[in-house]
Amino acid sequence: MPSGIKQLRQIQLGKEATAGTATTATTRWRGLGAFEDNREVTFPEEYIGIIGGGDRSYIAKSSGSFKMDDTDATFEQLPHLLIASIANTTAGVQQGTSSGYLYTYTIPTTTAPTIQTYTIRAGDNLQAEIMKYSFVKSFSLKANAGEAVMMSAEWMGRSITTGSYSTSVSVPDVETILSTKATFTVDAVSGTYGGGTLITDLNTLIACEINFEDTIAAKWVMRPHGDDSTSFAFHYAGNRKISGSVTFEHNADATTEKEAFRNQTPRLLRFWFYGSALTTAGVTYDKKTLIVDLPIKYESFDSLDDIDGNSIIKANFVSKYNATVGDAGKVIVVLNGTTSIP
Repeated sequence: MPSGIKQLRQIQLGKEATAGTATTATTRWRGLGAFEDNREVTFPEEYIGIIGGGDRSYIAKSSGSFKMDDTDATFEQLPHLLIASIANTTAGVQQGTSSGYLYTYTIPTTTAPTIQTYTIRAGDNLQAEIMKYSFVKSFSLKANAGEAVMMSAEWMGRSITTGSYSTSVSVPDVETILSTKATFTVDAVSGTYGGGTLITDLNTLIACEINFEDTIAAKWVMRPHGDDSTSFAFHYAGNRKISGSVTFEHNADATTEKEAFRNQTPRLLRFWFYGSALTTAGVTYDKKTLIVDLPIKYESFDSLDDIDGNSIIKANFVSKYNATVGDAGKVIVVLNGTTSIP
């Protein structure tokens, strides 16, 4: 009897034209992950004259999840997580006559996020499974000096079913985002993201982590007659929480930020990661780029630590809407010659 082979596993993604209607996959995810069937099985208690009871059961509620494990973040595939959680920005805006196309994901504040749902197909050579109406509940970005930036995500969707892979789905060319190719700035909320008026030492940042949690949630409702689904009916804006941390060299910039924590002074945080040169440079961007802008307040500072005897300190933050700057932040991705996300 044939068995599944680990190296023949694959993860296929396809953007749905109608939420919940399965679509053909258009790309493969270059990373690791697996489905989890979350249907809730109930064996009701009953007195039927049998020790241990009978095997009667029912499923009143069903859903699925797909966990994308930590993998190196890439300029080309990170947008899938942003599209399915923050904003449905699938088409790039060309920067003048350059080959750079800009994708902006503005974190919503006064209106519900408009996202793109996906059909996920995954499994191995023995069996493929499908989860429709898939969206990202939470995702994380992590960077440590001298390593690749890492990304992970938890998707939620309707009931997982047995299916098949889409055919002729290519493996995309991608470029890994490296933590060594980064700029980090902190500014007063009276300034601008990326102004860099407060952090003056480019060697200050050691590591960072950003977590987007429960950006989207699912809603179960009483269904109309004839609808026999036990899965959720629709998605809505969840109780979004954005948090993270930055690990500083314990220098003058770090002590300044510790005072901002003690005084609860808000800051404008920018993480700027850049990659290979664009084929045709633009005025603003000449490289593939990832920018994360967040208004923050520090929640705590850890005790002094060290790396090889060199003092470091970790600051933990939360990000919420700031009235002075008038937003809750955004994520920008600049790609080379990519007019839309496949």
